[in-house]
Amino acid sequence: MIVISVANQKGGVGKTTTCVNLAGIFAHKGLRVLLIDADPQCNATSFFAEKPFEPSLSLSALFESSFSPKMNLVHPTRINNLSIIPGGFHLAGTVSFVSQYLEPHARIQRFLENNKDHFDIVLIDCPPDIGIFTLNALRASRWVLVPVQAKRMALDGFTLLKHHIDLMRSFGFSLELLGGVTTQYDARIKSQKEWQAHALTVFDKCHLGVVHQASEIAAACDRGELLWEQTVKKGRPFTEHLHLAREVASRIGVSLERP
Repeated sequence: MIVISVANQKGGVGKTTTCVNLAGIFAHKGLRVLLIDADPQCNATSFFAEKPFEPSLSLSALFESSFSPKMNLVHPTRINNLSIIPGGFHLAGTVSFVSQYLEPHARIQRFLENNKDHFDIVLIDCPPDIGIFTLNALRASRWVLVPVQAKRMALDGFTLLKHHIDLMRSFGFSLELLGGVTTQYDARIKSQKEWQAHALTVFDKCHLGVVHQASEIAAACDRGELLWEQTVKKGRPFTEHLHLAREVASRIGVSLERP
């Protein structure tokens, strides 16, 4: 089982869109995928559920005093091979509560260790901060994928995140930067072209691709659809996400050469 956190300390950079569409492509290729919505905004969950889950059926249950790594929190989705641990809006209110208990930053890790034989890939959609939920995700992960916009604040968000990755590595955690992907890119804007050049320098050989700004992506998000569920699959948004999925798969040693 390979665990990947999709993270950036800057919000609005396309983390959830990247996460859910990668999950859909991996599942469509026959991999057993678990998507964990660790963001209290629950945007990833909204792609697969019309209403919030009960706290006892969501990720929130891992942060209760009755925590057990054997909890049954995994739910099927409409996509074959893709399951989800949904988030909950009440996640935001559990930070001070869970901090009273032992190992508050290892809850996701312990749960996944108990379910490691059930999935090939786990993708964790992280909130735009370095709080308890992101730290749980990073501790459970082997890799970190960073969506960034070609803008200064988004790249600053990555710089802050990388500091924490390096810090966790210094404590002996096997956490690696998988790479970055530029999202919502518009080459017609001069400043974005300049910041994209900077992003290529920052990520160097681990820049995995570009996803351009596109109305198809916004429309799919509004409908709660994955890009490969759309009728037209040969457009640039889908092909760019497919390219990203292949780059990720290549770097983590997973084959996507399936039907």
